[in-house]
Amino acid sequence: TATFWEHFFITLLLCSILCLITILFMVPLIYKIISPIHTLSTTMNRVSDGHLDVRSNVCTNDEIGELSIIYNHMLDSLNRQIQSIVEYESNEQKMKYNLLIAQIDSHFIYNTMSIINSLARRKKYEDIISINSALIKILQNCLRVKDIDVTDTVAQEMDIVNQYWIIENKRYDNHANLIWQVPDSMLNHPIPKNLIQPLVENCLFHGLIDEETGEIFGTITVSINNASNQIIIRVRDNGKGIPEEKLDLLNNPGELTRQLNDRGRHIGLSNIRQRLSYIYNGHANMIINNDSGTVVTLYLPEYPTKFS
Repeated sequence: TATFWEHFFITLLLCSILCLITILFMVPLIYKIISPIHTLSTTMNRVSDGHLDVRSNVCTNDEIGELSIIYNHMLDSLNRQIQSIVEYESNEQKMKYNLLIAQIDSHFIYNTMSIINSLARRKKYEDIISINSALIKILQNCLRVKDIDVTDTVAQEMDIVNQYWIIENKRYDNHANLIWQVPDSMLNHPIPKNLIQPLVENCLFHGLIDEETGEIFGTITVSINNASNQIIIRVRDNGKGIPEEKLDLLNNPGELTRQLNDRGRHIGLSNIRQRLSYIYNGHANMIINNDSGTVVTLYLPEYPTKFS
């Protein structure tokens, strides 16, 4: 019996030693197999969290190493596709923005041609020359484009509006005045191009015009100030104001856009809202109200988000 138990314990001990040796041998082998899989899995998890610049550094001469190489190629291809999509959308947005500016320009040029035709019929040749000179300056400003000029200085925008005012002053029925309230410290500050002129135009033809006679009387005041890291642009007329139901429409961008398709009116205001939304990523605001006439107030972040 003693001999049996001795053999039993010796056999058990040998088996234990064999198992321990096997485990000690297998652990590094298993780690060598599992570690690349764990590394590749960690990389995939990071990529799924949005870190598309992460790459797998598994370098083994087996299927896992081959899978790692394929995965890295897939990420490179994905990044190229994303970059292509971003560039396409950026170019598309630039095109849309340019079209929005062009929409304002074409509307203004149409009105200018109407004035020139009226003056030509009355043989006001000196006035036609004056208008053409102002129009040339405005068009030259539009052609000052490097890729895409989203902004211009306040001084340049004031000059464009003043050239526009020269044109409108040649209308036989325009008796309005334009007043600027702009501190010198604001003259070199950037603001969106072609922003003030359409607002001044709206004041003339929606606020100050007498719908029966076509004559225009009153005053337009443009103020530009900087307060609390905001640019505040206010264009005010002392005209007849806006009916409350229309005021609600103008302050509701979605409803205004839907009705534009039916009426074709207030394109300038809708255009400005779209451009401000694009330039400032939705952080700009335009409010229209009545206060002894119509007041349009723009609240803009100090500097544009796009192309700054």
